Amino acid sequence: MLDDVEEIENLKIAYVPFRTNSLLTLNNVIPKYNNKTVCAELSFEIKRGNRLALNGTNGCGKSTILKIITTQNINYDGLVTISSGLKISYLPQQAEKFEGSLDNYIYDAGIDNSLFKALLRKLGFSRDQFFKDISEFSLGQQRKVFIAKSLLEPANIYIWDEPLNYLDIYCRQQIENLIIRYQPTMIFVEHDKAFVDKVATESKIIN
Repeated sequence: MLDDVEEIENLKIAYVPFRTNSLLTLNNVIPKYNNKTVCAELSFEIKRGNRLALNGTNGCGKSTILKIITTQNINYDGLVTISSGLKISYLPQQAEKFEGSLDNYIYDAGIDNSLFKALLRKLGFSRDQFFKDISEFSLGQQRKVFIAKSLLEPANIYIWDEPLNYLDIYCRQQIENLIIRYQPTMIFVEHDKAFVDKVATESKIIN
């Protein structure tokens, strides 16, 4: 499908393999909203090098599980054990507030400005976009900003919620190539079955 497109530029990721084999475990975890269960209880262990894809229908609780792992304010029963010192990079579906200058966003993220913009250029940004308010970015451009931030964060595990949303086929191929090349530890949600089949080491169905 990409025969007529210029050679795909390789991306890099600041992945740091964790010092121990086991990173985190969920034992009989049941998310709850207003004391109502979101999904059936879920248990799994993530070891170094695992790339777990969470599968299920829309609204089944996949994103909620990711939020629990990233210690957001979600009520749940069960036990989540995260290894001490584990560094997590979280890629949400969308930001609650996304506005202001790109320079301020990069500064707040604590990431090198030049590296961030160089990565955005590889993801298809033109230089004039760097001067726009980020609230004016298309959904695809917003997604690329989130991805760039995650890729540049040194982390032992990457928690990604639908990373391919709004991305063109060129960028999708870049992300796929990146994961295959670096094989980072990941937990992710993605509806693109072909992508999941290529990059995941295992899958878990949420009911």
